Amino acid sequence: AVEAEAQMQQQDRIIREMQAKRNELESYIYDARGALYDLGTYVTPQDSEAISNFLDESENWLYDAFDATKKEYQAKLDEVKGRVEPVKARRDESMNRPAALTNLRSVCDDFKRVVNSTEERLAHLTDEDRNQMRTFIKNAESWIDEKLAAQEKLSLTVDPVLTCKAIHDRAAQLRRECNPIANKPKPAPKPEPKPEEAKAAPAADAAGAAEGEGA
Repeated sequence: AVEAEAQMQQQDRIIREMQAKRNELESYIYDARGALYDLGTYVTPQDSEAISNFLDESENWLYDAFDATKKEYQAKLDEVKGRVEPVKARRDESMNRPAALTNLRSVCDDFKRVVNSTEERLAHLTDEDRNQMRTFIKNAESWIDEKLAAQEKLSLTVDPVLTCKAIHDRAAQLRRECNPIANKPKPAPKPEPKPEEAKAAPAADAAGAAEGEGA
């Protein structure tokens, strides 16, 4: 009886998971139709029509596949996402790229202020230190110009060559290059000179003379 009950519970779990995955697929297809309309700027009319037709085919499959397994529903969901998510990604990249570039340029500007600073706290940075930072900053700015020029030649309907991740990674690289220099500690102050032993000698002689008189 215990074994039979365990089998029933297992079967119930399989059915629940299958139904949940089926519902997930159905919801995604429904939402994707609305999203596709809003994503028109980031997909060609031909591709949009192809995706729309594929959504119709997937919905028809869904209503015919009442005996499908969770694995089969997941496979179909992955297939549908494979058509829709790249278009969403192009939109997200286009919308978020300006802020990512602003952040990278801000990092460049922050290190330029360090390079050109005359503050006492940075006075220990050598010309070599500052020139090395200038090189790192110039490389980052050249990277921005090169990648942005390539990106601006592309239509919004194709995958970007300048991604937000690449921009964030370039900012992180610049920090790794410049922070060790910008945060280089000041040299330890030179120790105070010790009193010369010669100055201590007369005092010792005077003490010895006093002892002799006392004797």
